Amino acid sequence: MKVRIACVIAGFFLLILSLIPLTVAQTTAATASALPRLVRFGGIVKDLNGNPLTGVVGITFALYSEQSGALAKVEQLRGVSYDLKANGKHEVGVIAEEVGAVVPEVVSWEKNGKDAQGVDYSRLTALLIEAVKQQQREIRSQTTAIRNLKSELRSTRQTLAKLQAQSSAGQTNLVASK
Repeated sequence: MKVRIACVIAGFFLLILSLIPLTVAQTTAATASALPRLVRFGGIVKDLNGNPLTGVVGITFALYSEQSGALAKVEQLRGVSYDLKANGKHEVGVIAEEVGAVVPEVVSWEKNGKDAQGVDYSRLTALLIEAVKQQQREIRSQTTAIRNLKSELRSTRQTLAKLQAQSSAGQTNLVASK
């Protein structure tokens, strides 16, 4: 009888563990379909040196997928603190060359194309906003998965308690009949 209960308990836990990868795969597909279809733009288009462009300007928007998306790009960035050489003032920011390797469109470069002049933080903000939104989608999805797993665990514990009660009742009957 004890062996049978142990097998039932092990089966329930294996069932729960087998559902975890299924839940993760379903959430990945759900978040991938949440990309926006309409992009609105209002403002001034500037070249890499910050000069406004005039005339007809073609703009291509890149919508980030999850694998190479905004969150993945933000994770590659490194925030730093430093002291300015000119006046010793303490600052915080990012290293332009490092940002240029990940998000070159927000970095202004010297004419040689190799040395970075600086980072346009206002343009970097759009990437940060999309990263936060992607992260929130993932958090919501994980919260739902956790809620579902807690419910399944609660049910499994109730079933286990019933089986243990039945087992105890069976043991008592065996002792009484001897």
